[in-house]
Amino acid sequence: MPRPPRADEAGGLYHVLNRPISPLSGWVDRVKMPLSEAELAAVRLSAQRGKPWGDDDSVESIARRLNLESTLRPRGRKRVRFPKESIKA
Repeated sequence: MPRPPRADEAGGLYHVLNRPISPLSGWVDRVKMPLSEAELAAVRLSAQRGKPWGDDDSVESIARRLNLESTLRPRGRKRVRFPKESIKA
């Protein structure tokens, strides 16, 4: 039988007693506020890559916990750059 989620795993939506808690003051105003270009780009990248979204420390922590480290690295193989003197024309 699966265990019920802990309060901190539920995203803080429910209190420990499984009762809804009221949202923080000013929450509606914050949700309605438009995102800056940088925030919008970060959200889009997060959605496209399946990458956690937030500040760097929390993103790394969540990615490690959920085994999503690959979403933090650039896509594709690393490019090989040869020194100019090794290329013979």
